[in-house]
Amino acid sequence: MKISKNVLLVAMVTSALAFVGMRVLADDAADIQQDHNYQAVIYNGAGDDADGGNDADVIVDQILSQPGTYGGHTYTGWAISAADASGSLDIFATASSLSTLGWTPAVGQNISVSATYNPYHSIPEIASPSAVTVISTGNPTWAQPGIQGGSAVTTIPAVLANTGSNTYLPLTQGLEDYLVEIQNVTISGAGTLTAFPATNDGNLFLNDTAGHQLTLYFYYSSYSCDGAMTGAPIPDNSPLTSAGLFDVWGLLSAYPSVSGGVTNWQDELVPTAFVAEVPEPSSIMLAGIGLLSLLAVIRRRHS
Repeated sequence: MKISKNVLLVAMVTSALAFVGMRVLADDAADIQQDHNYQAVIYNGAGDDADGGNDADVIVDQILSQPGTYGGHTYTGWAISAADASGSLDIFATASSLSTLGWTPAVGQNISVSATYNPYHSIPEIASPSAVTVISTGNPTWAQPGIQGGSAVTTIPAVLANTGSNTYLPLTQGLEDYLVEIQNVTISGAGTLTAFPATNDGNLFLNDTAGHQLTLYFYYSSYSCDGAMTGAPIPDNSPLTSAGLFDVWGLLSAYPSVSGGVTNWQDELVPTAFVAEVPEPSSIMLAGIGLLSLLAVIRRRHS
């Protein structure tokens, strides 16, 4: 059974109240990712100097979901990816709460956020913001630790390695919540489906040339960026790609399942854009995909 995000947000707020007397930490992403669940934090990049930061460099990288109607579905919440020099976090909030705080998120904002840490499906997340300060706007974004303006190139075997040291974050810290690129892949499992549907689809797979496979997940019902992709072509050996190969951008997640007291993780990538491996100038981006900053999405399953 899937639970609505509003119900989950109320539950997180209720749980966080038990920690009112807990010390609030001002930290960077890497340190926050080592905190306990429901720890009250201030995410402002403090302490990331050793990673090339300046204690005031938390930049909004991507708008993952925003209120509005996309692909015929109405969305009511925000999901924002923000990074500093040390790592990246997802910020989850209702539209009404951000309206009360007077914050309209935008890519390139330098922010300080007071919220509650609560990792979910390998995504390091802070939720229920109680205060937000926009320090400046128009800043270059972080795409991976210490590097601004690019994406982290990775491989399917690297994703499947699950080398994270934190039980709740099985992916390596350099991949969690960042926009990543996997090169020279094809898609299988589409069958007769030629375009992203107005429904959830977890039957697609990325395949590299060595035979490694990674689940590709499209979650229309929960995230506006997937709604915006509705009707865009699925590049299943599409003529827009060279020899069927393309590069894919997206965000990584890991879906947990527990069997016999052991947690098993199914790694997944939710796509933001596809690019032909040897593109013609007129077909660099597949039609209908749109801007990278809008088309990032995190899959969530609730049972």
